[in-house]
Amino acid sequence: MIGCHEFDMQNSTQELTNGPDSIREKAGVFAAGWIARRQGSPADFVHELEDACGWPARYVAVEVLAQLRASRQLEDAQRKFLNYTLSESAVEAALTENAQPGSEHQSSIDELFARSRMMLVGYYSQMPDLEGDLPDVLTAIRATGCRTAMDTGGSGGLMQPLDRILPHLDVYVPSRDEAMHQTGQADPRSIIETFRRCGATGLLGVKLGSEGALLSPAAGEFVDVPCIKPPGPIIDTTGAGDAFLAGLLTGLLRGMSVADAGHLGAATAACCITALGATDGIAHDRVIDLMESARGLGVAVSSAQR
Repeated sequence: MIGCHEFDMQNSTQELTNGPDSIREKAGVFAAGWIARRQGSPADFVHELEDACGWPARYVAVEVLAQLRASRQLEDAQRKFLNYTLSESAVEAALTENAQPGSEHQSSIDELFARSRMMLVGYYSQMPDLEGDLPDVLTAIRATGCRTAMDTGGSGGLMQPLDRILPHLDVYVPSRDEAMHQTGQADPRSIIETFRRCGATGLLGVKLGSEGALLSPAAGEFVDVPCIKPPGPIIDTTGAGDAFLAGLLTGLLRGMSVADAGHLGAATAACCITALGATDGIAHDRVIDLMESARGLGVAVSSAQR
């Protein structure tokens, strides 16, 4: 999640698992106390759990109940209540019902996206259970005013169901290898034109490794983003493509032109490869300094009509 003003997705994800105040631990304490009272339905449990621990607790509800079921801390009456009233199937059914349109939980999700400026989903080709639903999911997210972006992983997958997803994306910039696997095309412009024929109207592009990237803000318009020389020896290229996309999206969210946002992406990727791992080489001041010093390279803009 990118650009959410009142919710930090990364920190909330970490809170699910880390530290004594993690959502998982809070949910476990709450569940033990709730079971001790031995009253209420699975729906009551779900509502009260989210009220007490925050709505992300729903993602660990079944797990914490299973841990309690396996523990020896429950009395016989509590264990019977857990097994018969709060069975796994009953709680999962309550969680599903609570996520239906019009529910309080669904309203909180809508508010979350409405407070966000962009949502990044990934990785296409590696989430087969979700990809068929992405057109509807992305339509609902965009209806809140939040822009959408998608990243690709693995081989890149195929054009189906990508062809149905593309019209609902505001940003899509796969790597050349991924895009070639999807389209069967090798030329970056031909790849982008294939995406356009599927109804894509957003910012498209192809990451070209050491050759930089080709971006297309609109049909027939192309922006060549040159590769930027790293500010040190190349140590590890892990995460370079992700770093480029992160820089690009950050630039767009900060109101930069497509060309300048692409330049920020190139600077971010250049810093990324100077250290081990995907993030250690990236620091705000370092990236901005590199981008400013490389401005003399220029970013070429061309149009198919010229």
